[in-house]
Amino acid sequence: MQRKLTQLTDISDSQWSLNPHCITLELGDDEIGLFNPLNSAYAIFPSRNYIDNVEFSVDSETIQDLVDAGLLVPTSEDAWEEYLARRDLVRYNEEKLSVVIYLGYDCNLGCPYCYENGIARKQQLTMSNAAAIIKSINMLLSNHVKMLDLCFIGGEPLMYRDIYETIFDSIQKPENYSCQIVTNGTLLDREAIESLVRRGIWDLQITLDGDKESHDASRPYLENPGESSFADIMKNIHMIEAADPRFRVTVNCNLSEYTTDGVPGLLEALQSQNFRGDLVFSYVFQAGSTDFEGVLAKKGTVWRDCVLQAEKYGYHSPAFRRVGYVACPMYGDDYYIVGPDGYTYSCLNGIGRFPYKAGLFSNPFSSEFRYFRAKRIEANPTPMKICRYCEYLSICHGNCTYLNENNGFDCPKKSWERNEKEVLKEHIMSDSEIL
Repeated sequence: MQRKLTQLTDISDSQWSLNPHCITLELGDDEIGLFNPLNSAYAIFPSRNYIDNVEFSVDSETIQDLVDAGLLVPTSEDAWEEYLARRDLVRYNEEKLSVVIYLGYDCNLGCPYCYENGIARKQQLTMSNAAAIIKSINMLLSNHVKMLDLCFIGGEPLMYRDIYETIFDSIQKPENYSCQIVTNGTLLDREAIESLVRRGIWDLQITLDGDKESHDASRPYLENPGESSFADIMKNIHMIEAADPRFRVTVNCNLSEYTTDGVPGLLEALQSQNFRGDLVFSYVFQAGSTDFEGVLAKKGTVWRDCVLQAEKYGYHSPAFRRVGYVACPMYGDDYYIVGPDGYTYSCLNGIGRFPYKAGLFSNPFSSEFRYFRAKRIEANPTPMKICRYCEYLSICHGNCTYLNENNGFDCPKKSWERNEKEVLKEHIMSDSEIL
């Protein structure tokens, strides 16, 4: 729903209130927007009056449209109960299966901020563990699953091609499935690309941390640090896109104090190469296993500035692309993260670390496995009181559990205000289709 309302005056008998989990946007002196991040519905109101009194003199059909879009609710308590219900529907979805498989921790790059630093690099998935993973995925797929999301990651997954090819080929994939490989992009030679084409693996996420100078400093080759990984990745991206138009490449740029100055150069490089994929930006965070000192302060506007700058080059992103909706996958019963040791882990960032280690993936229906899974899933913390009626609850759910557990609670609201909210305002005011 995208609705611009032209007449709003107070009446005393309205039964509806603004949904406190929708985002309010000051769009100028005369207009205010209300945006539902769960379905991208929004309405524009002609004055500030509704903030203090949201009783409207609009027709009943329009009121119903606003209710159906989740912009109006009977009471704030109703909004909270609906959030809890939506969260549990997502957490216990039985029609979709998501599996992230860590093939190994070895990598040919040495990135100082990597959350896997501190884990023994030589750990890798054995063929016996791969066989157990195949068996378990096929067991889960037989349980009325209609959609499969599969992701291979490392380390550098292209160093383990024989393993991911075996797993992919052996899974009894449903008609509706997707497969993504998260790679640094340096090993995507013609042979690897041809293998992806044969298998119909079209989704790739590749990291470029700014321009050549900033990227090579942040993501150097371990064995040949003087060579440019940036140049090799750009060449490989060009080769991928030329090989088949069905490839969907997402370039992720990790933002830190050492990479943000390189964003303009990255945009120029991608445009000069006619890169047709997506470009997204992520903040580097302080992982418990690193002493990286280049983490950006949340009070800044770097993410917003980079996103809006990228839009001038034709690379558009929804305002809240870097967040999860309703519930963190850590608490999803349909979401499995499997390490090279064959164990499941409750968080990507906690891979290889005991506090996030759950049961062996060899039998996902066993009582022992379900017990270990339930310990984390059912421990889902109810957001703090200050979160309950926050407009960002459905995209934040009390902040990242991993960061809360390792760094202490640090409310991201001010960062949302300075970054995502400003991007959203730009999109709505320009009538953009990207929300």
